[in-house]
Amino acid sequence: MSGFWDIAKRGYVYDDKQEKLTHRYVPGVSGYFIVLFETPQAVSKVSGADQHLIATAVRVTVNDITINTAERTGIGGLKTMVATNIDLGGQTLTIGFYDTQSNVVLKTIRAWASAIRHPVYGTSMVAGTSSYKGALHIAVFSPQMQGITFGLSYYGVFPTNVPQSSLNTDVTNNSLFEFDVTFAFDVMDTLNQKAAKTIKAYLDQPNTINDARYTDQFSATSFDYKVVTDVGEGASK
Repeated sequence: MSGFWDIAKRGYVYDDKQEKLTHRYVPGVSGYFIVLFETPQAVSKVSGADQHLIATAVRVTVNDITINTAERTGIGGLKTMVATNIDLGGQTLTIGFYDTQSNVVLKTIRAWASAIRHPVYGTSMVAGTSSYKGALHIAVFSPQMQGITFGLSYYGVFPTNVPQSSLNTDVTNNSLFEFDVTFAFDVMDTLNQKAAKTIKAYLDQPNTINDARYTDQFSATSFDYKVVTDVGEGASK
């Protein structure tokens, strides 16, 4: 059994049960994630809109949470701090995409924005905010893709920019179609169970990294979902 010093020195410790050196806290590696989109009805005219966005999202910048405070002064000038409210970082997050040669992602974002206010006529194509607000869910994995280590769900989501400048081109420079889209949201929460199961179902489908047998048999209820809270070597599951 490792003691406090074994943990505090942040090095390898000897595991009595497994009789080997192990590392209690393995550094996390970023870059393994999925963004699951639930686009609103207004974007349904773009065939496969959700799949386009899932497949081409290559980076995510989520919002920070700030706890605002107020200062209270007492007798003798002694001061204490009181939490007043929580700020969700401007209620926005940014997602970066690589687009295809046919610009399916840009077309999807443009269709989404046009439903809010048409760029030519200035009118709305939908009735009420629920028609153009969607949801998105972010799930982060370990490099082994063995479980969701962290996740967030956003609701009331819609894009705040259409990055048409990504189409700027020059004969002296050949580069990828790449751009960032900032999304506004109403509510942020931890990853909900339904979204987590949907993401897990995607990973369990045939021809994915976790299906070595490449079987055609798949059941959406056949997996055992759990959120991984410790993925260190030798850690208890």
